[in-house]
Amino acid sequence: LSASLSGNVSEFGRGMTTVRWASKLTESGNLNDYANELDQAIQRLESTEDVDYLLNFYASLPKQQRLEFAEKGIFAKSVDALIEIYINALLSSPITHLVNMSGNTIFQGLKLFENLPASAIGSFRTNVLGQDPKDRVFMEEGFYKAHGLMMGFKDALLLSGRTFIKEEPGSASTKIELPNNRAIGSTGDIREVMKNINDATLNGQYLPAFVDMLGVYNRMSSRFLISEDEFFRVIAGRSAVYGEAIRRSNEVYYDILKLTGDVEEAKLKAGAEYANAVKNPNTEVIENYSKELTFTGDLDGILARGQSITSHPFMKIFVPFYKTPVNIFTEVFD
Repeated sequence: LSASLSGNVSEFGRGMTTVRWASKLTESGNLNDYANELDQAIQRLESTEDVDYLLNFYASLPKQQRLEFAEKGIFAKSVDALIEIYINALLSSPITHLVNMSGNTIFQGLKLFENLPASAIGSFRTNVLGQDPKDRVFMEEGFYKAHGLMMGFKDALLLSGRTFIKEEPGSASTKIELPNNRAIGSTGDIREVMKNINDATLNGQYLPAFVDMLGVYNRMSSRFLISEDEFFRVIAGRSAVYGEAIRRSNEVYYDILKLTGDVEEAKLKAGAEYANAVKNPNTEVIENYSKELTFTGDLDGILARGQSITSHPFMKIFVPFYKTPVNIFTEVFD
């Protein structure tokens, strides 16, 4: 107790010395003033670091995208804003969005197609090798997933349109890997921006409305990207609902058949399970399937640690996108 008390007294003395010297950082001697000034300086980042980041981002861009970055980058006030401008400059090519939509479409088609050989293998394993009839892929899953794709088309259009207007995807997991998804402006909702512009004409506060407009203009590339992914995410989710429903239905069918041997009862309860699965789907299965088919799934283990390294502003110059390419490679290996 004596040693602990002595140590605490020594630390307290060092703390008072620190406070005494810190009070000399401002003319008033008020530490709160210094904290506020420091916070403002960090927000503005008015230092050579600003220029270094700006030049590094600019130099790493292809020539055809440097002009767009330079036009927007002059308004940036922080590293987050610079990264946001840089990433959106990279995404500004229409080819990028064609590749994204084509990749999502082809991968969803492949996922449906793989049900055919998988169901044939499952049939051989259960009928010839005598393995568990529930532990397999069923032929119906592919057809029901295709039915889900068509059923979800209208919802996908509506929700992707909502995402485009509000700049808020239905899932927090997107291809945009930024520490701050809205560094420029306070809102990305076009309706709110228009309301702020109308309010600015009445109260004369034009700067916030202008910054919001600048943010919407700058993030237009990523707005298109998250809207595209939202479209395919909704379709994949609806596909998973019907695919999972027929799987649960088949599992119940085989369970009842094994217990009672009554085919009619097995069909009746399997139908009830199908209806229940469509009405009350397993949200975790749907969410994971949607992320898988749009290459936005969360990373685990050593791959996740790599994502934390590439999130540093300087690393964004060399590895602007990490999670999506890793997910693509992972799916190829799978």
